[in-house]
Amino acid sequence: MDKEHTMLEARILQGQGKTQLEIAEILGVCERTVRNHLKGIPVGRKKPHRGSKVDGFKAKIDEILEDNAFYNGELIYERLVKMGYSGKISVEMFRRSIVCTRLPLRSYIMAARVPSG
Repeated sequence: MDKEHTMLEARILQGQGKTQLEIAEILGVCERTVRNHLKGIPVGRKKPHRGSKVDGFKAKIDEILEDNAFYNGELIYERLVKMGYSGKISVEMFRRSIVCTRLPLRSYIMAARVPSG
């Protein structure tokens, strides 16, 4: 029996009211193994959150786009490399540039539609 099948069988037997010692005898494992299987629901390890290299430059990206909202991700990347960025081009650069370029375009279009005087 593989480990998952043993764990499932141990839980089924426990649900039937069997003791841990009885379950161990039925499955042919030691009582400690049964106790470990029944101790809790098996949960995968949580991976620690690892930041990206872009995280330290997000303020700079916003600053660049504030100066010129029509910069695209490639231009932002070139600027960041000159500032010491050592990573590769990032989706975050493109995402921020797309968000920033759409907002001013809307305001320009709205200003053009409003009749003056």
